[in-house]
Amino acid sequence: MSGSDVARKREAARWLKIAQDDRDVARICLEAAPPKIEIAAYHCQQSAEKLIKGMLVCVGVHFPKTHDIRALTELAEAHFPDCGELFSQGIPLTGWGFVYRYPGLEDEPPPDTRDVRDAMATIDALAGLLRALTAS
Repeated sequence: MSGSDVARKREAARWLKIAQDDRDVARICLEAAPPKIEIAAYHCQQSAEKLIKGMLVCVGVHFPKTHDIRALTELAEAHFPDCGELFSQGIPLTGWGFVYRYPGLEDEPPPDTRDVRDAMATIDALAGLLRALTAS
């Protein structure tokens, strides 16, 4: 394994750690009384975004500064063709990164607890993939 491979895996592991922190915050928000669904949704989006960016880092793909999960998954699909369905599950999360964070954008109905839990399952699957990539 070359030095650049090791450096990429190390950087990808940092993306994984931060993504896991966002996922943990989403869980805490769901457990709050009352649950903070919109904040949980935001952290789900952030976690999914960071996991996909970590996967891209692992394979040496440069990506633009964006929060658009669709754009990131389009880059990733060439390197992870078996993950197309999993990536497509993350695409709807893009709006969760801003719709509930700013006044005046609330036209879209907020997700419910089940939506957030489904997103967390997608995040867990992405995290498993990135964890395997950084361990090998």
